[in-house]
Amino acid sequence: MLTGPGRSCAAAWPDLGFIENRGQWPAAVRYRAALPGGGQLFAEADGLRLALLADGALSHHASEAVGQRTATAASAAPSPTPSGALRAHAFDLRFVDATPTAHPVAASRTAEHRNFFQSKDPAHWAADVRSYRTLDYAGLWPGVGARFYENDQQRLEYDFTVVPGADPAAIALRHDGAALALDAGGNLVLTTSVRELAPQVWQTDAAGARRPVACRYALGAGGTVRFALGPYDRALPLTIDPTVVFATYTGSTATNWGFTATYDAAGNFYSGGIAFSLGYPASPGAYQTTFAGIIDMALIKYDVTRTGPAARAWAAYLGGSLADFPSSLVTNAQGELLVLGTTGSADFPATAGAVQRTFRGGPAADPFGDAAQNATYQVNGSDIVVCRLSASGAALQASTYLGGSDNDGLLPLNPYTNAPQLAHNYGDSFRGDILVDAANNVYIASSTSSSNFPMARGFQSTYRGGRCLKGWLEVIK
Repeated sequence: MLTGPGRSCAAAWPDLGFIENRGQWPAAVRYRAALPGGGQLFAEADGLRLALLADGALSHHASEAVGQRTATAASAAPSPTPSGALRAHAFDLRFVDATPTAHPVAASRTAEHRNFFQSKDPAHWAADVRSYRTLDYAGLWPGVGARFYENDQQRLEYDFTVVPGADPAAIALRHDGAALALDAGGNLVLTTSVRELAPQVWQTDAAGARRPVACRYALGAGGTVRFALGPYDRALPLTIDPTVVFATYTGSTATNWGFTATYDAAGNFYSGGIAFSLGYPASPGAYQTTFAGIIDMALIKYDVTRTGPAARAWAAYLGGSLADFPSSLVTNAQGELLVLGTTGSADFPATAGAVQRTFRGGPAADPFGDAAQNATYQVNGSDIVVCRLSASGAALQASTYLGGSDNDGLLPLNPYTNAPQLAHNYGDSFRGDILVDAANNVYIASSTSSSNFPMARGFQSTYRGGRCLKGWLEVIK
């Protein structure tokens, strides 16, 4: 069982879902699940990869903000200058000498629909991605399987199940990227400040009662972990349940933040915010990652006729390899969602026939004023983006950049001073609005610092400068 310290109001761990890989992540990943505090679990054929964050590592107000960007399948943009390490660690939990054909199979599909529109390459876009409640590795060893699921305490739990007559001594685990030791209480201590508590083992008799079985960890050559069992009835099934406690990897208040919301004619609700994700760590062990590289727009449609997890009609990531922020949402008569946002990503998904398919950027900017020295969220500057998603959320119908050679869609906190400062309200730097009329023309209002912003038939076509940024209004047919 993997446990965390609980949920925070700003970064609640959602109902657990093992999300299938439909090309949005590297091929080795079969499923991904979120862990408390912004961490991620990646299920592969022969084991798990866990990426964990130290307490507060993703806080916007932490002094240690950025480091070198973690390699991911879609990461193609240049890395910002590193100025501080993000406290994080990745390690592998591998099944030693497991059956080569074993692989995870998901079951109990949820009602959620997720969509990933990340990077310029449509090969990494995935629509109608499903998630599941349980993940089973059947036949890892002869007569031995493993199941991963969320328990009643909303914690990720996994059990090894041994059928009658099978040999539990076949179970062997290896933790790549972490040194191991046993403490006085029989707990397995990892150098990542993670402990696996002494395992709980039981058998269930014919009356349904649990019978505990003595068990302890046994460390073997090369750091292999096995389970040393006391006497038990080999004619009954056996369950081995280790518990993993993240000692210093706790809930982060910066996993996701809301920016904007809207509704449609049917009364459905839409939210737009930013989500932080580690992506896929390239190798086990300690690593550094770029703070700006892990911010994507996170868009969700809620079905107001339903409750609980079923109310999430669909959810979509939208972004490139650096920082992307939504500022306004609106729906049109077809139930499509239109998004106005700001991006610092040169590989933001832009569709064929777009008004502007190339990122023009601008000077480096820090829209929150809290990054470490020389660290910026918008290291390459910013452009405005306008996107239209299908009613199902499964298709990116249209997406374009709008910008000149300076920053667009980004307001300075205070243009009259260069002194360090913080935003009075979260997201103040991303002001803008998007509307549609009865003919489905799209109107957007935002800001620009670019004297060469693309203009057409406007009442004012010349940039007039000034200490404060000039607002503008454009109609896009």
